[in-house]
Amino acid sequence: MNSDLLCVLAEIHEWEIEHHVVFQTVLGRALYFGILHAHLNGHRLDHTSLKQLVNPDVATDRGVRLRMREFEKIGLIYVELNTIDKRTKRIVPTEKLIELMNAHASQFMRLFQKRFIVIKKDECGSRLRS
Repeated sequence: MNSDLLCVLAEIHEWEIEHHVVFQTVLGRALYFGILHAHLNGHRLDHTSLKQLVNPDVATDRGVRLRMREFEKIGLIYVELNTIDKRTKRIVPTEKLIELMNAHASQFMRLFQKRFIVIKKDECGSRLRS
């Protein structure tokens, strides 16, 4: 068992809870990571169902919709009508959410680097060629 890795996970979890209300509930955390995953993988958030954003075992569709309204209220996303399919809505991450994602990633990297040596992919290739 790699206790250093588990320590990093525990420390990032503490940071999450201390730094944003989004992470203080299981559903908020699940929705954040669902939006994050879709955004980072280039998925458009206008054809993504609630079940794709949050595992149905975590919450009901109603619960996810309520949490999405909270995300919208605190300025993390805005929801607009989908121009292609009027039955669906498009979830748009705001600059505030992007900033939170960047802060989250930076904090994770800082905590990870305290316990591990990190070689970035592009650095690894250039070192091998030298």
